[in-house]
Amino acid sequence: MTSDPGFLGLLAERGIGRPSREQAFGLIALDVRRDLIDAVAAAHYPTPTIDNLIEMTAVGVNARYIADLSRLGYRPKAVQNLVEFRALGITPEWIGAFARIGYANVPADDLVQLKALNVTPEYVMGFERVGYRNMRVDDLVQLKALNITPDFARWAAGQRGPLPPVNDLVEMKVFDRRR
Repeated sequence: MTSDPGFLGLLAERGIGRPSREQAFGLIALDVRRDLIDAVAAAHYPTPTIDNLIEMTAVGVNARYIADLSRLGYRPKAVQNLVEFRALGITPEWIGAFARIGYANVPADDLVQLKALNVTPEYVMGFERVGYRNMRVDDLVQLKALNITPDFARWAAGQRGPLPPVNDLVEMKVFDRRR
């Protein structure tokens, strides 16, 4: 395998740098493409490093993925967020499903937490149906981490009357070993 001199020139021209021997092998083995470099620049991300390009390509970040996120009006702050997103399976469709239920423009770190805990739009809508409206992402993450379901919230309301605040649900779940 040999490096493409034109591609090496592009890396230098864009301020990305010259790859080491190992990096050059990674670029070739993963088939890092010019369109990824162009998409990163077009989306106004900071100039990626060679290792960033290798990481993005390894997890499947490509020009289309970046463009699809941009079309949603979504642009994570850093290329590392793109790597996290793709590695976790955060897709434009998944983000769009949250936007449709009122969770548009969720910060990248919050999306990562939601996806890491498998918080789905259906999970959120379950709480909406019980009566919890416009919940904060932090509350959703906490509820999911403790496996608190809308059914548990309904049960808790039956024990205490009106819907308890999220903090009370957490306390009830932590101290009630039966559930």
